[in-house]
Amino acid sequence: MSKSHFAIYLVQLLLVVGPSDADRIKDTMYMKISGSVACYRRMNATHQIGCSSARGGSVGVVHYCDSATDLDFILKNGSAGPYIPVLPISLLSAETVSKLSSSKVKISGLLLHANSENLLQMSHENQCPNDIFNVQQAPKTCPDSGGWNPWGTGLLYADVPFPMFYMHNDSEVSAIRHCFQAFNNHSFATQAARSLCSLELNAFMYGTTNTQTCIRRSNVVTNLNPVKFCDPLGDSNVWGALFPLVTGEENDSQPIRDAKYIVVAARLDTTSLFEETAGAESPITGAVALLTVAKLLKEMLPAAAASVQTNVLFILFNGETYDYIGSQRLLYDMERGHFPTDLPPNNPILPTIYPENVTLFIELSQLGVGEATYAHYLSADAWPTPDSLPPSSLHTFIRGNTSIRGLVLANHQTAYQNRFYNSLFDNSSNIGYRYYNGSEIGAGTLQRHIADVATMVAKSVFEEVTGQAYQGGASPSLLLVSDRDWLE
Repeated sequence: MSKSHFAIYLVQLLLVVGPSDADRIKDTMYMKISGSVACYRRMNATHQIGCSSARGGSVGVVHYCDSATDLDFILKNGSAGPYIPVLPISLLSAETVSKLSSSKVKISGLLLHANSENLLQMSHENQCPNDIFNVQQAPKTCPDSGGWNPWGTGLLYADVPFPMFYMHNDSEVSAIRHCFQAFNNHSFATQAARSLCSLELNAFMYGTTNTQTCIRRSNVVTNLNPVKFCDPLGDSNVWGALFPLVTGEENDSQPIRDAKYIVVAARLDTTSLFEETAGAESPITGAVALLTVAKLLKEMLPAAAASVQTNVLFILFNGETYDYIGSQRLLYDMERGHFPTDLPPNNPILPTIYPENVTLFIELSQLGVGEATYAHYLSADAWPTPDSLPPSSLHTFIRGNTSIRGLVLANHQTAYQNRFYNSLFDNSSNIGYRYYNGSEIGAGTLQRHIADVATMVAKSVFEEVTGQAYQGGASPSLLLVSDRDWLE
């Protein structure tokens, strides 16, 4: 992918005779805008999604819009296209993108900026995230009333035929508006006959068509400097165990081969339509809760008693946004006897863990402050949310091992509380996070809520492992839970 940037300039006809200072002329015409992030292109096995500019940039006349009415006006009356509308982010929707894509007035790009008022919701994800890879026999895999993510626009998976940028810098937005008011916002019927304020959006993506095509083109070596058209989506899962996987001294250890395992999991990734993410509620609240559970359980169970036959695996899955690629890879390795290493099954170093060795799967999902904390699972028992399983890594393991016991803990029952799921607006301000800098953290705070959920999970896992209720005094560190580095 090429580097993304864009500039604003006035379109003028210049005739220069004799020697001249080209840089000085350019500087009087162009204003480079730096505080922006671009929509980018991705591909799967069948098609492409996302955005790309034309090679060398996409140019269009600025039309600044305060409302949907302003946008409709230029689509009906524009005479000097192509145009690049400038819109507040609240107007970005699947309907808006579809309208711009099919307009008779040519649209060569879209520039978005922050609202003058608070944004109420904005999710680029589908209303039923990862629905194709969820357990299809679950009656409520995707609820009928708007899906798990009722604020989802689905734009993350749209193939947009023009570049889109989001601007952070208010002063640069004001400069674009001033340019529009001075040169464009009058006599629309005669725009084609005069110089106009225009934008150039440059976010050209070499990748195109689908994954197979892009990888094939990347692998063709035609010169000494081959072009890399695309990179595979991927990263690393992170895992650890409560107790050692081996017994004995350091240089004379043996794998513990007959253990059972409880998995405590959370996701580690988020995504966005643009080249910027936040992920405050998803995944950070779940990941922080998992790390708090791990630390608390280590205090409760510093060492495994001889009678304990169950270990705990803490797993952070990476890539779950895109078809659960993190959990699918781990399950794939487990099924083939390649977890935790690809050594032979009877190797003398580490045990081989198979899916059938996992007796319980607990997933910590979105855990911002809500009305309650809900346990989702597939069963007809009288728990709060039976036969209800939101998008989660547990779907992967149920598809691989239908007898596994599992549940997902979240702050929602039938629809996400998070109105900014998988968007760059899922940030700390939208989940009520406040950094206390060592001051007392009271009841009702996000930190206290996550600590309470972690305590409940840790005590439940303790009882599952030992067969006894926890009677000790271990408690989570609110300072650790509150650390603002989680959100930076």
